[in-house]
Amino acid sequence: SEVDQEIMEGMARGIQGLLSENWSALTEAFVDIGFVTSPIMHRANLDDVWRVDPEFDLPRLAEELEQAMKATSGGMSRFGALATVINKEISPTWLVFTPPYVLLLIRTFLTLEGMAAS
Repeated sequence: SEVDQEIMEGMARGIQGLLSENWSALTEAFVDIGFVTSPIMHRANLDDVWRVDPEFDLPRLAEELEQAMKATSGGMSRFGALATVINKEISPTWLVFTPPYVLLLIRTFLTLEGMAAS
């Protein structure tokens, strides 16, 4: 399969945002690559329904992402921590999709990270 140029550029911006701890740039890249819906959907808890809420916008997502990354072991130094944060901290209340090409890239980065650590 083929990935659009815009998606590849969005992935590159996301990686730059992650490495520079620019959470706003990272969340904007999430929208650009289809990882986060546009408009952004949020729910208060697992029993709630997904909805658009003006109080839960991109800056709020960036803020929650930053807090979760800083609170997670290795969150500021390991790419794998991002996958943990998205799965355990962000996705329960923010509607997040994982396109197939993202799964392949995450697997690649996690493999490289594991090889570098050993």
